[in-house]
Amino acid sequence: MAGSIEKHGKNSYRLVYSMGFDANGKRIKRTKTVHVKTKKEAEKELAKFIAEIEAGEYIKPAKMSLSDFIQLWRDNYAEKQLSPKTFETYNNYINTRIIPQLGHLQLADIKPIHLIRFLNNLKKNGTRLDGKNSSLSEATINYYRRILKNIFSRAVEWKFLQVNPAEKLPKEKESIGKGNVYDENETRLLLKCLEKEDLKWRLYFTLALTCGLRKGELLALQWEDIDLESGTLYVRHSLSYTKEKGFFLKEPKTKRSKREIAIPSFVLPLLKKYKNVRLREKEKLQDEWEGGNYNFVFATWNGKPHHHSYPRTKWERFLKRNNLRYIRPHDLRHTSATIMLNNGVNYKTVSERLGHSSTRITFDFYVHRTKEADRSAAECFDNQFGA
Repeated sequence: MAGSIEKHGKNSYRLVYSMGFDANGKRIKRTKTVHVKTKKEAEKELAKFIAEIEAGEYIKPAKMSLSDFIQLWRDNYAEKQLSPKTFETYNNYINTRIIPQLGHLQLADIKPIHLIRFLNNLKKNGTRLDGKNSSLSEATINYYRRILKNIFSRAVEWKFLQVNPAEKLPKEKESIGKGNVYDENETRLLLKCLEKEDLKWRLYFTLALTCGLRKGELLALQWEDIDLESGTLYVRHSLSYTKEKGFFLKEPKTKRSKREIAIPSFVLPLLKKYKNVRLREKEKLQDEWEGGNYNFVFATWNGKPHHHSYPRTKWERFLKRNNLRYIRPHDLRHTSATIMLNNGVNYKTVSERLGHSSTRITFDFYVHRTKEADRSAAECFDNQFGA
């Protein structure tokens, strides 16, 4: 067995390693092109190349495009290991941007810089597909990063690559925009306006605010998850939906998302009243009931779960009727956290109440909010005692 070096253009050398002959007498070779300036550097690369081969660590670059590998990843990993909703979401992201922009590249040729450029382009104004002249959010960019890391991790695991080019991609720091939560005065006004609403939706948005629940957690909530005597709400499931599977219950987002939450005392009489209303309605429906064995707290008139887009529609109409400043329904969860922190509730308690996977996530996400509150506190002294 022997190795040799061939000049292969400016600052480029072809490493050749001979491994004898096959059964037909054809020479078996392993080759690799390296980009170095001198022959001495090429000799060092050849030595490493030979060592890799003899140690069994060298992987011949796959003659496969990223697009082709993604299909392999879908068939042999994603469809089996990811939840149906996550699989559907991953595919949407992959088909929208990853394959159109990166799919033509050969898997073995993709370097971290290709992926960094791809993610950086998502930060440019005009990259959104909804017509808005702005960049994608930090959370969305991080989601693309997560998908790429998953795909290339499988490529390494299955010996198509030695190194994951997505392994050390920088993560975007996610934060809440300054105007995306209600302050305490706006929250009081919100609760006052909700008093005029249908009891179901009044409770839906009140629980989103006071308990910091995610949409899927609210829609999955069943009466058995609420102990009206102790005033405790148990988050046990999240409602999900895919075109292929329809509605289904799944485990919450993280292990710590499975939690129990104390319900504010002013909400309990409303829940008791609403539960009695729903029980009477179910009894009247009899054969028209379509909820099966489920007793969802927030469901359609005949017990079926609401589609995920419906609460947002109700929220937007409510805001418009009452001339309230627009924030997303999910921002009620952020409002909940911000109000707790600004009123002295510690990060650990807030983290547990929200179901974050760690207190650090809560701190990183909301620390700028408490700094704003501290600045406002300082301004009180300026207004009262400043020159």
